[in-house]
Amino acid sequence: MLEKPRECSKCHANFCQQCITDARVNHEYNKCPRCEDHDYEVIDVHPFVLRKLSELKVSCENKEKGCNEKILYEKVNEHRFECPFAQLRCSNYGCSEEFLRQDSVGHEKKCDFKVAKCEKCDTTLAKKEEAHDCIVSLKNRLERMELEMVSLSKKVEYRSE
Repeated sequence: MLEKPRECSKCHANFCQQCITDARVNHEYNKCPRCEDHDYEVIDVHPFVLRKLSELKVSCENKEKGCNEKILYEKVNEHRFECPFAQLRCSNYGCSEEFLRQDSVGHEKKCDFKVAKCEKCDTTLAKKEEAHDCIVSLKNRLERMELEMVSLSKKVEYRSE
C-alpha cells in the first residue's frame, strides 16, 4: 500500500515516501527503482492518483490476527492506532510480553512488572512486592535522601572554592 505517495518525475511511477527515500539513500547510484534514470526528482503524485486512492477500501494489516475491517485508504493510519488486533509490547520496564491490543487490559492486571504506589507511604512497588513494611521503606528513602544531600553539599563546596 502506498503510504505518503510520491512519484518519479521521469516515469511517473508511484512509491511510498519512505521507500523512495530509502532507495535514494541506500543505493550507490541515485536512480529511480523503476526506470533507472539518474536525473529524476521525487514529486507529489498526480491528483487523479490521490482521488483514486481515497476511494479504496483496504483490508487491515492485522487480518491474519483476526481483524476483518475494510478501511478507507485515508483512515488506515487512524485504524492502526485503534485496531484491537494490533500487536503490542508491554510498556512495564522488564516485561517483554507481546499481546493483542484487545488483551492489553488483561495483561496489565496480571503483569509482574507493573508498578504501583503504596497508599500509606507512597513507595513505588513492583506488583510482585505487594506486601512491604512502610517504616522500613520510609527509613531507606530517608537514608538515600541524606546521602544525596551530603553529596550535593560537597559539590557546592567544591565549586565555591
